[in-house]
Amino acid sequence: IKTGIWRCTLLLNPEKQWELPFNFEIKNTKGNFALVIHNAQERITVEEVTLTKDSLIFKMPVFDTEFRTQLTGDSIIKGLWINHTKKENKSIAFSARFGNKNRFIVPVEKPTNFYDGRWECTFSTETKDSSKAIGIFKHVANSSIVEGTFLTETGDYRFLEGTENNGKLYLSCFDGSHAFLFLAEHNGT
Repeated sequence: IKTGIWRCTLLLNPEKQWELPFNFEIKNTKGNFALVIHNAQERITVEEVTLTKDSLIFKMPVFDTEFRTQLTGDSIIKGLWINHTKKENKSIAFSARFGNKNRFIVPVEKPTNFYDGRWECTFSTETKDSSKAIGIFKHVANSSIVEGTFLTETGDYRFLEGTENNGKLYLSCFDGSHAFLFLAEHNGT
């Protein structure tokens, strides 16, 4: 298996082909494999990694979740992310490809920095579950990468990372339990 950066996806909705992307790095220290998940400035080290022939299993720290996957060659991984705390729909299709550092596959344009700053947000508008949040976003210097989070009354949405393209904002985060995907579009106002 190749060491270095991998682009990974969780297939959230097979019908609509919604994918939640994230990146991890595979490290090999004297035959011991580890993964490091990247979310903006956050790094999560996964040390419980088992590689047997073409099977790769890694168990997430803290949370009762794991990946059960199969290698195709040394640069493609496919399998399932399994959340043992759920009674139903406990697995999501997973795939990873070596060598792509881009979290989202969208054309890279010169960033406008439009989304930088604080934004008043409403989740689940016009429903009984409607709630307010504050979005805080910032471009990484000299790049199209955007980092940030949403602050709510009960906490935040962790270390979101993504990109801006043609007025659209793409953000995601994966930490072993939380799998967040946010897509926003500038409507001109």
